[in-house]
Amino acid sequence: MAGSPLNPKSNISAYYQTRAAHHAVVTTDWLAQAQAAVGRHSSEDGSLGGDKGAAPIGGGGGEEGSGKAFSVIDEFNSWRKQPALAEAVAAIRALAAVIRTSEATTMMELEIELKKASDSLKSWDTTSISLTAGCDLFMLYVSRTSALEYEDFNSAKSRLIEREEKFGEIS
Repeated sequence: MAGSPLNPKSNISAYYQTRAAHHAVVTTDWLAQAQAAVGRHSSEDGSLGGDKGAAPIGGGGGEEGSGKAFSVIDEFNSWRKQPALAEAVAAIRALAAVIRTSEATTMMELEIELKKASDSLKSWDTTSISLTAGCDLFMLYVSRTSALEYEDFNSAKSRLIEREEKFGEIS
């Protein structure tokens, strides 16, 4: 963990790796114990391993001019590097980036894309309650916003992004 804040090959949750990098509260002994505990549980169901959910999400828009497909995991990690930003808010901002890069043409397509992105984030770090809560909160927000059904699709996307930005400011 010395060169990079996150070690993708580690069995230690990204949440705890980030916490250790930001706060130095988590000791290496504690991380070793956590790794041993996770190893016992994940070997039964294979739920921890690889870079599950790191596949590109979105309509392929990605970052303009970069040629790199958008990855909700990479977006989440870039937001999470900000120590003052809560993990749930980082998840919401990553999901908002899915909206920005989406090439969906209907709310249903957008919701499906967001659901896939949310599921990949939650499966990427199954130990983080705040990550799961942020994803679930945002998905409820998007799916329960009935006023958006009466707008044209691009206006609805813009309104969702505006609301996410306001949510991020107050959180």
